[in-house]
Amino acid sequence: MSLTLNWRVYAPQGEAFHIQSDLRLREWPGAGYHTHDFAEVFWIYAGTGRHKINGEIQRLEQGHLVFVRPNDTHDIEIIPPGPLGLVNVAFPVQTLRYLKRRYFRGLDRWFWSPVPLPETCLLEAARLARLQEWADNLMAAPNTVLEIERFLINLLHMVAAGIEHESLPEEAPDWLITACHRIREREHMRTGVAAWVRLAGRSPEHVARMTRKWLGMSPTDYVNQVRLAFVERQLRLTSTPILDLSLEAGFSNLGYLYKLFKQRYGLPPRQYRQKHRKIIV
Repeated sequence: MSLTLNWRVYAPQGEAFHIQSDLRLREWPGAGYHTHDFAEVFWIYAGTGRHKINGEIQRLEQGHLVFVRPNDTHDIEIIPPGPLGLVNVAFPVQTLRYLKRRYFRGLDRWFWSPVPLPETCLLEAARLARLQEWADNLMAAPNTVLEIERFLINLLHMVAAGIEHESLPEEAPDWLITACHRIREREHMRTGVAAWVRLAGRSPEHVARMTRKWLGMSPTDYVNQVRLAFVERQLRLTSTPILDLSLEAGFSNLGYLYKLFKQRYGLPPRQYRQKHRKIIV
């Protein structure tokens, strides 16, 4: 049995957002296993915890960023000995609808992901520090729609640009940093995960663990994002046929490329190219 939280309880005076930053040593004083009629995003800045979400349990570590959708059912627990540092930003569903309509029409990611579990990513130190700074600014800002929209647009832009502009922290293994650079070479990119493992020079199991730890995703997801970034650039800058781009990037199934590209960029490749050509011309 779960509790349902209502936005009017969080914002009785019609506030545009609710933000809370907390560092807890033992128990998390939350509402228990609950759902809600609003959206929220939270991230971990210290410690480790468990996210009980839609019947499953996910481990939370420093840098994890979670996009919680309306009607997700969840709770957070601290993994002893603690502490657990968490920032939570909640906002009404109307803001979510406006952002989707205005900026992210057709996109099935982040707050609009249709899969059973909400999207989670891992921010490296530089992006986590930037997000903490934005949160500090939001806490000091007027509680208005303008401020929450600015915060969310900055956040989503940072996450979307992460794969193209990633900067792994200094403590990341040298072999992983090297593999991140070399997988963008077309020969390796076409080969895919097998090349990723070979470039890393470690066992597939170890590479998978470290990829999740430092990049917040599986090797397959990481390689696909590198491939998609390549296709996106080529669509904007060249007239190479899409089928050729698909094969050059390593996607043997054109339909799979279309599916992943639309999820990431909001439009199928052909429409994306047409849109950007109109802007150039």
